[in-house]
Order: sequence, then C-alpha cells, then structure tokens
Amino acid sequence: MDDLFELLKYMAILAVVLIIMGITVIYPMSSYNCHIKGDLYGIEVNHNFSGCYAKTEHSVVPMKLYEKSVMEITNINMMGK
Repeated sequence: MDDLFELLKYMAILAVVLIIMGITVIYPMSSYNCHIKGDLYGIEVNHNFSGCYAKTEHSVVPMKLYEKSVMEITNINMMGK
C-alpha cells in the first residue's frame, strides 16, 4: 500500500513539473512563433492558451486556417512545410 502512495506522490510531482514547464517554456515559444508568423504575413495576431489567431478585416480566424487560405490564393507556402 505504501508503494502505491509513493507512486502517486511521484506522479503528482511529475504532473506539477510538466504544468510548470508548459507555462514557463512552451507557452512563450508558441507565442513567439505566432508573432513571427504575424510579422511574416504582415497581419496583426492574437495568441492565447487556445492558440494563434490572425486578425482579418472582418473577423479573427485561427492561424492555420489563415495560412491555408493564403496558400490556396497565392499558391505559395510561406512557412516551407
């Protein structure tokens, strides 16, 4: 029984470490990437925990949708994927 509690304790610690890492490392990198794409496309962007969004004339759309529409219109892949 003590082994189970020990395992749960280590799993809880691991979960906390992963959450802290996500907040301090992954989120800022994602925000930076979003703003780089905004500069590349020459548009205003908004980044939050749900993702990267491009601000267009009439609405705010997810960046992936904006990139897809730009690729279809120009037939140029700006990100080189």
